Amino acid sequence: MQEPDIQALAERYKGLLAQEDRTVGKTTQDDAGNLDFTVSLDGVAVLYLFAKNDASYVRMLLPNFYALELDEDKVNALVAMNHVNTLCKVAKVNMNDRQDNVVACVEYLDHGSAVTKEQLDRYLVMLIHTGSEFGKKMQALKGTDEPSLA
Repeated sequence: MQEPDIQALAERYKGLLAQEDRTVGKTTQDDAGNLDFTVSLDGVAVLYLFAKNDASYVRMLLPNFYALELDEDKVNALVAMNHVNTLCKVAKVNMNDRQDNVVACVEYLDHGSAVTKEQLDRYLVMLIHTGSEFGKKMQALKGTDEPSLA
C-alpha cells in the first residue's frame, strides 16, 4: 500500500474537522518535516501530529492537561494511569518526558482515506473521555474535588 503524503493527509483531516465546525489552527512543520496542527474541542486543545518518516501514522494528543507538582502527585498519577489505561480502550495516558505533566493520546494508522469524519469525532471523544477519567481517578486518590476535564 502506498504511503500517503503527510501534507495531503493533514489537509484532509483539517477539512473533515472543519465540517464538524471545529476551530482548526495553522499547520506547522518542524525541522524533520513532521507536521502538526491544533483543534479546539469545547475549549480543549487537541494536537494532531503527522510523522514524515511514517506517513500513515497519526497521533492525536491532549497535551499537558494535568500538572504533577509533588512526588505524591507522580505516584498517584502512576496509579491513575494504570487504572485509566486498563479502563479506556484506544486512548492512553502517560507522563511527559519531564515527568511534570500528563498527556493523553490516540494513535492509529491512516493510509490516505481510511478515517471518516465520524471516526475522527469518535477518536476526539475517546481522547477527552480518557483525560476526564484520569482527572476523576486523581481526585479520588487525593480525596479532593479539584476540577478536571469532566
